[in-house]
Amino acid sequence: EKEENESRHPSDGRGAMATSTHRRTPSAVVAAAAAATLSLVLSSVSPCGSGCGPSSSSSSMLASALVPPAASRPRRAPTTTATGTGTSLAARSPLFSSAAAASSSASIEDGGSDASAVAAGDGVTGSFDFGSLGGDVVIVNGEVETAAETASSSAAAILPEPTTVRRDDELNGVQSKLVRLGLTLYIASMCLALPLTLLPLRALHRLNVIDRLRRERWSLRAAQFCSRWLFRLIPFAKLKILPSGDPTDMTDPKPSVWVCNHASMLDVFVLLASDKKLRGPKRRPIKIVYWKGLETNPVTRLLFTMCGFISVEMADNGNGNPNEYDRSSFRKLLTDAKTAFEEGYDVGLLPEGQLNPHPERGLLEIFSGAYTLARMSKRPVRMMAMSGAHRVWPPEEAGRGTEPTGRTVKVRAYPPSAFNFENGEEFAETFGTVVGRFGATGEDLPETELEGWLNGERWREVKEAREIARKAVEAMKGRYGKEE
Repeated sequence: EKEENESRHPSDGRGAMATSTHRRTPSAVVAAAAAATLSLVLSSVSPCGSGCGPSSSSSSMLASALVPPAASRPRRAPTTTATGTGTSLAARSPLFSSAAAASSSASIEDGGSDASAVAAGDGVTGSFDFGSLGGDVVIVNGEVETAAETASSSAAAILPEPTTVRRDDELNGVQSKLVRLGLTLYIASMCLALPLTLLPLRALHRLNVIDRLRRERWSLRAAQFCSRWLFRLIPFAKLKILPSGDPTDMTDPKPSVWVCNHASMLDVFVLLASDKKLRGPKRRPIKIVYWKGLETNPVTRLLFTMCGFISVEMADNGNGNPNEYDRSSFRKLLTDAKTAFEEGYDVGLLPEGQLNPHPERGLLEIFSGAYTLARMSKRPVRMMAMSGAHRVWPPEEAGRGTEPTGRTVKVRAYPPSAFNFENGEEFAETFGTVVGRFGATGEDLPETELEGWLNGERWREVKEAREIARKAVEAMKGRYGKEE
């Protein structure tokens, strides 16, 4: 390299090159050595080595292990670029395709820059290739990260670029206006039907004709009935309901904590309309945790309070921004949830904590409150996923306008797991991978991959590979630390 540089930049006669852009420093050595070690470790652990293609679930899992827990930080837009044989992050999906076969090289600069790889060094430059990992690796203060961390809450989900997802129900201008008209008619009808059915129940409760428990259960059934039949009478959306297929859900459902993604204001009506078929005719009644700010709308306030749903306080800081909870309301939430369990209810939560303007990019930051609640109540966590509602009723923050772009809405229930999550990190990673994939594409992970996440095998493999990567970085830092 020195001879090549001297030929390009003649020496000034004192043995030093006048100009060089390829000068190696100890920091560059650390970065290159760490990259090479990690690449060898990953290829040795993977059963098919470094040549695994896009269809390899093992490569997907091992690459995903380099990403920190999904619940550690909110999703944010990527600012890095890649050079070499790989495409730039700006030109491809912001989600990390952990099984992509295309390699990409990256510059190594001082932390905090817009480089696609960062090493613990001072103003050094260099490059390395991670081959079959198909993503840019970031080493910041000894922590191994990837470009996925900037956009996705799940490392293993392979999500296509939003603009390239094939939509069979893409609407033209006339169809979009018709769906918009049907949606408006549906919402107006619900605004009439809910008061007509719920206000008499409230009057009966105030007259002590029925007790609170009966009022809540009857109100929930009335709301589900209205939502379900109005979906049938006003077919503005094509609702596809996919039950879990587990026979116990139809015959003897177990007390559970349910979790689902959240991408549209239509979600609550979809869940009400699909609940009977989704969770079975013998389902337990459910209470949903919601943001108390929604009570500013008189219809939603009537619905939520009559059904006994559980409110939580947080700041109105806009969708897509970090949540700011009023922690003083948590005690009431736990008390209400405990009462709901004792009265025979399931509890439903939205772990993202807010509406997700861009579900095609993956989930927002995932909060582990559902895991905590399940652990305290000794109940399993059950997952649901929804896709397409944001295309029927797009959120304003999405920047796509408010015109519908599709009318197919899918809602999916997953079978109960044979194990309980061991911690909140495992719950967040599993939920982000399984539900994030369905929410973005309307399709499940490949069968073996999905089964691996639902039975905990994938998580154990992710932990092992992540630990290998961490030790490799520590070894490189220990070896070159003094020289640095």
